[in-house]
Amino acid sequence: MRKLFMLLSLLLCCLVVKAQDDDLKKNQWAVEAGVGGTGVTTVDLGVRWQMNFHPNVAWDVVTLKALVAPDDFGGTIMPQAMTGLHLTSPKFAGMSAYFIGRAGYGYWIDKEAGAFCFEIGGGINVTKHIYVGYAFNHQKGSYDYTYYKKGSGGKYSGTLHTASMDYKFDYHAFRIGFYF
Repeated sequence: MRKLFMLLSLLLCCLVVKAQDDDLKKNQWAVEAGVGGTGVTTVDLGVRWQMNFHPNVAWDVVTLKALVAPDDFGGTIMPQAMTGLHLTSPKFAGMSAYFIGRAGYGYWIDKEAGAFCFEIGGGINVTKHIYVGYAFNHQKGSYDYTYYKKGSGGKYSGTLHTASMDYKFDYHAFRIGFYF
């Protein structure tokens, strides 16, 4: 275990020293838009702040986005705040591949329910400023609702009952983004 820790420490030191030699922006902003589905057509718009440690390793410090299904705009707005890792491959023919892994908190406004969410994806950095790819976003939680229960004779009683309902939101999307 000690040898593994020493090896990882040396690797981290090498990466940090190498990163200081490169002409790399320390901080970058990006905006991204996606279109995909959750059973219905859904779109997402977001902005993120990325801190670069190495040409191939970055931290998505904060990603703020909103997902919505245009057919039911008011009932499907789901803002999310996430943080995560952004890995980039070395360049080949002026392009590079990337992989993202993020996790955070999402809130379904219509149902007033929040829960843990995560996102994974990958794609191609087409130019220095434009990237395209695929993303999978998942959020699972529950919300409470109230209702009147039917009594004997089919009439509603005057008593409100509360129940809990689970929901699961899986979003597959094609995404395009722009680095500043």
